[in-house]
Amino acid sequence: MRPIPNRCYSSNSEKSCSITFAFQANGTNVIGILKGDKYGSEDDIIYGVGTHYDTVRTTKGVDDNGSGMTIMLDVAKGIVRWGKRKYTIMFVAFDFEESDSEAGAACTEILCGSGKFVNEWIPNFKTNIHGGQPDFGGFYIMDTMMNFNNTDYSQDLPLGFDLV
Repeated sequence: MRPIPNRCYSSNSEKSCSITFAFQANGTNVIGILKGDKYGSEDDIIYGVGTHYDTVRTTKGVDDNGSGMTIMLDVAKGIVRWGKRKYTIMFVAFDFEESDSEAGAACTEILCGSGKFVNEWIPNFKTNIHGGQPDFGGFYIMDTMMNFNNTDYSQDLPLGFDLV
């Protein structure tokens, strides 16, 4: 950890200083793979469900994103009950989805964990397991699933959505 310079102020009645420490944190994406009959072959198609499991101090963690985690786990439970499946299904819980501009934040850009998954983990998986062959059928991303209002024009896209 390294300290960031003190921030002090004083008034006639009090003097106050704050010390902030910055540190680097490592995140972990949790990845579950439910293999289908075509797993490892060029005929496999990969589908997935993803969500993030971190939150920020300004949101209610039960919705952002406890609700997404709950739904993803319930979907996984339901798919396992189906029994045999043809194609591979991934379940991914991303860390560091939330960004924070405060000094010392673990992720200062949006989508750190999912970005690592898409840009680093998936290419390695495709090359090492599937020889670079499988197609992606799509991923469903579960985020703040309890945040719903059916009034016209009441839903906002999340910050950074234009980057997707």
